[in-house]
Amino acid sequence: MVPFAAAFGTATYTSLNDQSRADLLSRHAQSAVLIDDPHKVIVGDGASRAPEIEDHATVQWTAPDGTARSTDVKTNVGTKRGDTVSVWVDPSGNVVEPPRSGLENGAIAVSAALAVWAIAAAVSFLIFCVVRWMDTRSRMHQWDREWKDVGRTPGWPVS
Repeated sequence: MVPFAAAFGTATYTSLNDQSRADLLSRHAQSAVLIDDPHKVIVGDGASRAPEIEDHATVQWTAPDGTARSTDVKTNVGTKRGDTVSVWVDPSGNVVEPPRSGLENGAIAVSAALAVWAIAAAVSFLIFCVVRWMDTRSRMHQWDREWKDVGRTPGWPVS
């Protein structure tokens, strides 16, 4: 399964890189100005994970059609009102996620390949266990039949 998992990882990496290239062609970084001071936002879901705190602030930029747009984005520590930050926007001027880097694509592809290998290993192990259980059961039935025949004279009925 290693060659198949490696091929799957390679195909995943190629697909993700193609998507990143397409994103780079359709999206661009836009300068935006912080129109308020950053505020703390608690990020995280579920009680099992400790909440993370991020700085968020409202930024404003001009869309391709000339309208002023604003939204709340994550900011770096130390930024303040009036600072210029970079946001990624689509052709309509809406904020989007930045394209993934080659390193991120590589990490996702390696994870996908390892997942394929792990699933294949688990399925193979389960098949091995089922075949072994069936073989053991068959052997035990054969032993039972032979123990029942112990002491019988071949060809004579049991009295």
